[in-house]
Amino acid sequence: MLESVYDYSRDEIAGAVDTLLRMVRVLTEDSDLVRVALSAYRRGADFADALIAGTNVARGCTKTVTFDRKAAKKVAHFVAL
Repeated sequence: MLESVYDYSRDEIAGAVDTLLRMVRVLTEDSDLVRVALSAYRRGADFADALIAGTNVARGCTKTVTFDRKAAKKVAHFVAL
């Protein structure tokens, strides 16, 4: 949404998330997982897809099944139906 509606670039969005992760007053459930998803986002993956896949891997899943063929090509551990 930030890209398509507000015309922010991936670099701008990734930079803002990086800044949030460094802020003392901002807490995330798993900042390491967010950083991994952010890295995938910088390489062209959708951030939410990368976060979902990373969360599933952290919970012991080896694959995440998706209907999104594009995501399956860009996100490790995603498998398209």
